[in-house]
Amino acid sequence: MRQPSQPRRVEHRVELLTSAFDPDGRARGSRRQTARVVLLPTYGESAEYEVLSRIELKPGRYSLRVAAHNDNLDLSGSVYFDVDVPDFTKDALSASGVAITRTPGGFVAPRDALDDLLPLLPTTARAFDATDEVGGFMRIYQGGRDPLQPVAISLAIVDARGREVHQASATIAAAPFNRDRAADFRFEIPVVDLPPGEYLATVTARMGDTSVRRDVRFERR
Repeated sequence: MRQPSQPRRVEHRVELLTSAFDPDGRARGSRRQTARVVLLPTYGESAEYEVLSRIELKPGRYSLRVAAHNDNLDLSGSVYFDVDVPDFTKDALSASGVAITRTPGGFVAPRDALDDLLPLLPTTARAFDATDEVGGFMRIYQGGRDPLQPVAISLAIVDARGREVHQASATIAAAPFNRDRAADFRFEIPVVDLPPGEYLATVTARMGDTSVRRDVRFERR
C-alpha cells in the first residue's frame, strides 16, 4: 500500500478482500479481513506499508483479486494476479513460489498472518539498497510414495545484459524432508556486492531428470 506521507503517528484501518477465480471465471474462494497499521511520521512524498493475507486453494490455476479500502482516507484500490497452485502430493518434484525477506523491514500488518506457513516475514519489495540484507525462501516437495532422494539446488543472478553476476549451489539431502515430504531452502541475495541496476534471480531444483525453476526480478538502487 502507498499513500501520502504524514507528519505524525496515525493508525490506519484497512479492509482487505482476497478472492480467487478459476480460468472460467467462477469464484473459488474469498477471504475478508481487517488490518490495523500504525504509521510513524514520514517526510518523503509517500508512506508505504504491507498487509499480509492468505487464502486456501486446491491445486489448479487461479486469478486472484485483492481489493483494499483505507477507512481513514476513504480510498480503495485493487490488483489482479495469476497463480498456479501445484499438486505437492502427486508431482515427483515441485516447489512453492519464492518468498523474499528484507532487513530492515517496513511497516507490516498483521505480522503473524503467515507464521505457521513461513519461517520469515515476507515482503513485496523488489527494489533494495546496498545496506539491506535480502534473503529468499522456498519449500521443495517430493510427491508420491517413492523413496526420498537428494535435491540439487542452484541459484543464478544475471544482470540486465544477461551476464551472470552471482552463482551458488547446495544439495538438500533426503533426511531433511519431513513426513509431508517437504524441505525448506533459504538463500541470500548479496545486494551489497551488486552495482545499481536490474537483476533476475533464478532458483532451480533438480532431482534426476526432473527440474523446477522459479524466477524473481529485483532492482539494486
